[in-house]
Amino acid sequence: MQDDQITLVKIGGSTFATGDTTLLDVAKLVLDGQKVVVVHGGGSTVNHWLNRLGVESHFLHGLRITDEATLEVVTGVLAGIVNKSLVIQLRASGVNAVGLSGVDGGLLAGSPLGSQFGSVAGEVESNPTIIFDLLKAGITPVVAPLALNSIKANSYLNVNADTAAGEIARAIEAAKLVFMTDVDGILDNKGEVIKTLPRNSIEELIQEGVLSGGMIPKVNACARGAEIGIVAAIINGTKNGALVSWFSGIDIGTSVV
Repeated sequence: MQDDQITLVKIGGSTFATGDTTLLDVAKLVLDGQKVVVVHGGGSTVNHWLNRLGVESHFLHGLRITDEATLEVVTGVLAGIVNKSLVIQLRASGVNAVGLSGVDGGLLAGSPLGSQFGSVAGEVESNPTIIFDLLKAGITPVVAPLALNSIKANSYLNVNADTAAGEIARAIEAAKLVFMTDVDGILDNKGEVIKTLPRNSIEELIQEGVLSGGMIPKVNACARGAEIGIVAAIINGTKNGALVSWFSGIDIGTSVV
């Protein structure tokens, strides 16, 4: 199934507490007849619950080291608290939304990145059948970033939400892929937004330090989408109406081409 009306929106945990209008924007698009898939993170909420439960957080190369105790909290928070909160908000706006994780329907599967990371997926693959089924039924999927472990049966993995969004977007051949974050886009060394970022400039900008931390997986996911013709962008989700504005063609954020 390929549909030029499918848009994948990745919502970052950094915008959850800012009173942004992203979910209202998603609702406007859906009620206007657009097909939208939502993928979400929630790292700040995970940190809160880990601290509350006395589980220490450890990171390596920007990724959360996920031991057994951490995986239990990540699962409960992302697939439970965060996912259901987003579904409730969308339904309150008139959208028939359903929450699921990458485990459900075999949507995402991957192998462990390395023993030092614990239960964290590296590269993932997406089987989008369940997404197509939901969209066909007029339901908006809201996806938490977990994946089946393709190496070890009866187990699953934590996945970087940006990576998950990029691979699902490729699998569904989305027309648009947009990452909602808390900055105006990719900023150059002068602090100005880079409006258009060619894929072949990404590695150079990483070496220069222009791209770092959590922005790298976002840009890489955009680049993966751009490879197959997906219109991919990173915009500021904390600004009112940002998603609807971008969708209508207003030049905001950074586009990866």
